[in-house]
This record gives sequence, structure tokens and C-alpha cells, in this order.
Amino acid sequence: MVVRRWYKGQTYDIPCLATQGIVNMWTANPREIDTGDWVLVKFFDENPDTHERNIAIVTDKIFKSW
Repeated sequence: MVVRRWYKGQTYDIPCLATQGIVNMWTANPREIDTGDWVLVKFFDENPDTHERNIAIVTDKIFKSW
């Protein structure tokens, strides 16, 4: 999954992992989560020894509530 992020006038495409809840949402109804939807992404930075890893995980879809 790739997520597009806009930050300070720049666009970034970020490859992401997805939680099981997002996978279930997609497999139950592929139209439930679609291009252009807003999602929550959790960013993890790891520095074990000297190898830095930046991991992004999509955790949920944001629904309009008003």
C-alpha cells in the first residue's frame, strides 16, 4: 500500500504496511477503502545498533462524522 502525504507544500509517496483491520476492510468490500480516502498512519523509527528503519503502518480509515 502506498500513502500520499502533503507536508509543507511537498508531496511524498510513502510505502506502508497495513493492520489486519485495514486488510479485513479491503477484503470484505474493496470499495470500503479507496483512492483519495484519508487514513491514519503510525510512523515508527527504529535504530537497532546502527541500522535505521523507518516503518509506516496504516492503522485505520478516517470517516467524516459531521
